[in-house]
Amino acid sequence: MKTFYKALLITAEEAGINIISNERCCQLLAWVLEIGGYTEESTHNFKLNQDIHIAQKRLNILAGETPKAELITIFQKYHSELLNFLNKKTKKPQWLIDFENYYKLKPYKNN
Repeated sequence: MKTFYKALLITAEEAGINIISNERCCQLLAWVLEIGGYTEESTHNFKLNQDIHIAQKRLNILAGETPKAELITIFQKYHSELLNFLNKKTKKPQWLIDFENYYKLKPYKNN
């Protein structure tokens, strides 16, 4: 099943079909930047890791490339919402709750 999912993602991306939305790609990268490195479970979650790789390719941030400007604005929105939550300025964004449920991650507790 793992190889099927990986092959499906790669084939779809090469054909110009976005299985993962641009919004989800930006959410993934905002999460990786601020939370992902702190969770052991993120290293063992195959689907999450495959989706992160697709997000990196979609935003064109592999190997020092110039990021896609039209997606950077979306990324900044999700990153800002996440930072506000982490800095205890706002409650947990709904997209983060949905994200954790989708990838079956333990809910991040902002203590």
